This record gives sequence, structure tokens and C-alpha cells, in this order.
Amino acid sequence: MKKYLMYCLIAFYVLFVMIVTIMLFTFNKFSNSVIGGHTIIGLDKEFKQYKSGDLLIVKNSTNIKKGDKILFYDTNERKNFLNEELVVRVIKTNEKETTYEIRDNEYLSGEYVISTTNHIKRIPMLGYFYILATSKMGYLLFIIVPIVAYFVTLLKRSGYVKKKD
Repeated sequence: MKKYLMYCLIAFYVLFVMIVTIMLFTFNKFSNSVIGGHTIIGLDKEFKQYKSGDLLIVKNSTNIKKGDKILFYDTNERKNFLNEELVVRVIKTNEKETTYEIRDNEYLSGEYVISTTNHIKRIPMLGYFYILATSKMGYLLFIIVPIVAYFVTLLKRSGYVKKKD
């Protein structure tokens, strides 16, 4: 039974490592994971009706019309914040690019738009864990240190590394 439990813990840990690594490899330029048409966002502060620590899973949508409320990256002053605004007008620039007018004479490129606000699913308190696990320090603490400790233990057990007398 004890051996079975140990194998289960190892399997869950390997799954955890794979999930965190995939999330890190799928980061966009705003440090959020984009997996299978969904953007995963961990909130470190309150945003509109969402609380600090919420994990937002947003289904990406390009089918945005006039009057839709959109969620987008606001990059004013070189800081990446989320924001939401009402679309006043949709301008099709070319086949691949769309520009949105969000206020009078204020335009937003389609590359900053995530989706409409009705495509957001919220998981409370999981955002803190997401932020920590995908940070440099979190990856070091949760993944690198345990793996190194495991290998050192294996080396000691195998007799390759000998203890000093």
C-alpha cells in the first residue's frame, strides 16, 4: 500500500511538472499561457468584478462586433494590464488584422484583444498558485529543487556518492 501511494504521488508530481512546463512554453508576450484557443490569466490584483487571486480562463474570440464588451491588454506606460471597454466600431484593416475603436478616436489593434467578456470563466484563488508556479522562483522551488533532491538521494542510495566518515 505504501509503495502504491508513493507511485501515485510520483505520477501526480510528474503530471504537475508537465502542466507547468507546458504553460511556461505557451506564454505569450504578455506572460499569459495560450493553450488551445484559451488564454489563462492569473490575477494578482482586483480587476472589475474579479478578485485578486482569481484564475481567468478566457476563450479567445475574433468574432467581435460593435457593442461587445472586450477584454484586452492595456500597454500604457509599458505596463501590461487587463482592461475592458465597449467596442464603438470595428475596422477591418486587411484579411488578418482588425482594429477596434473603443472610445472616441481611440483605437486598439486586434493583437491586444483577448476576447469578449462573456467568454470568461473564473476559478477563485487558483490564480495565486498559477502565478507562483509559473514564476522563476516558483519553478525553481516546485520543480528544480525537488528533482535535484531526488537525484542526489538516488545517487546516495546507489553508493555512487559516498558519505564522509
